[in-house]
Amino acid sequence: MNYLETASNSLTSLLHYATRLGFSLESQYVAKAIRMLKDKGVSLAHLMAELLLCKYLSEKNFSCDIEFTIGDMKCDVYAKIDNVDTCIEIIYYTLPLETIDKWSNILVSIHLKKLIKMSKNKIMFAAFAYPLGLIPLIPPKLLDNYTKEVIVQLSLKYMLDEDVIAEARELNFVTSISKIYIFDLYAAKVEEVLPSTIKNLLLFYESILRASI
Repeated sequence: MNYLETASNSLTSLLHYATRLGFSLESQYVAKAIRMLKDKGVSLAHLMAELLLCKYLSEKNFSCDIEFTIGDMKCDVYAKIDNVDTCIEIIYYTLPLETIDKWSNILVSIHLKKLIKMSKNKIMFAAFAYPLGLIPLIPPKLLDNYTKEVIVQLSLKYMLDEDVIAEARELNFVTSISKIYIFDLYAAKVEEVLPSTIKNLLLFYESILRASI
């Protein structure tokens, strides 16, 4: 299958999924998703998840947008209600094979970098969304009330780039993680999970690893 056939199939799949979710093909969300697919190379699975989350949040009276730029960062889904904003990052665990020995550290680092960017841009709440079957690899310390100092400590622990650590040290606002979303594209379903529940899950996994050493 050549590139044009692949692109055409992806567009067809995107439009089919948008229709299934109840979006008009003339809606602003669908139009933007098409642009992101054709012009920016955003993956089909990512855009489908963005549309699904936007539908879910709209039904809960949030105003939302996809691929929304705020300051110097982009939110996969940007949601707002009563002037309180949330930046939602969709996490698919796709990493180059050559990084396999650093896999867990890289995934933790991704979360940290996103949180630092959100804090820098003074976004009130952060949320992370994962496809059904993936374990959210967020440092448990970030699933409680945390301070800038905790972010800096974790940035050093996971050896983030010096410029990112410098950004963390200069923060005068800290974005809080409010929700974790688990989504199922096939069932077109989203579930909210409290950060404390994810923390307990991660601590359970850590206990299994410690027991096996």
